[in-house]
Amino acid sequence: MMTSQQELQAISWRNFRGRARPDLDPSPLLSMLTPEFPLALENNSRFTMVKNKPHKGSSVWRARLDLGRGEEELFIKLFDNRVVFRVMAGRILSAKGIRRPHHYPIKTIKVMFESSMARHNFEMAGRCLEAGIPVADHLFYLDKRFGPFWKGLLVTKGIAPRLGNNALHYFKRLHPPNPVEARVSRRQIIEDLGAILRRIRASGIRFRDLKLHNLVLEDPPGGRPRFVVIDLDRAAPDRWDYPEETFIRRFSAFLPGFSTADKIRLARSYLAAGDDPRSWRELCPQGARR
Repeated sequence: MMTSQQELQAISWRNFRGRARPDLDPSPLLSMLTPEFPLALENNSRFTMVKNKPHKGSSVWRARLDLGRGEEELFIKLFDNRVVFRVMAGRILSAKGIRRPHHYPIKTIKVMFESSMARHNFEMAGRCLEAGIPVADHLFYLDKRFGPFWKGLLVTKGIAPRLGNNALHYFKRLHPPNPVEARVSRRQIIEDLGAILRRIRASGIRFRDLKLHNLVLEDPPGGRPRFVVIDLDRAAPDRWDYPEETFIRRFSAFLPGFSTADKIRLARSYLAAGDDPRSWRELCPQGARR
């Protein structure tokens, strides 16, 4: 259930400030941290690194902890755009940087004007829920400014049970031939993918990095699987600046196991979700010519 901004509790920790769901006690996690995180996580066997992206200044860790609601799977995403600054500055004199002399200097400067990614993700999760877009349950964030740079953390509840680490992993397992039941389930999930893509496109929120890596299939007991968005780093309330065909092709053109019939089914479900009278050929003229 979505929590309004008025219901959130303000939290603080060692000069970091943030907000949390009102039913949470962040202290069990915060007691394991030091201001030099992620060092504290690296030295604690309860935390497992999921991924590390220095060029984005982020790392993701997984743990099972009780924050006042019983033990649950948590994902802790750490942000530090001082790391991004150092990476971009180091690339200026690289072979690639010399070939593109303006690219990395501009990116290095831009880092100093970026806002807190921890806060951005937390607030965008609320906007997505208001727009009817299912997202992972963002529990709390903390951030602190260091001169022009931000450092912060974001804690999100794991999606459980789920079909794979992300939707791409799920589709990779569906190479034909498959049993009849699997093929039927696969068709339903492709139709559901088209429907959520239409909802996202119509939401007024632009997802500049949306792909199957950033979707997870939740598999509730006795219910139908549903897609959940898990990465909001590049989501923003903004106008879409590329056509629908490009948006749809991102999810079908190069994906494992997608037949021509699957691509048509995805386009048709996208149109049906918006009561759109166009044919799939009008939506994807490039694909229709192939």
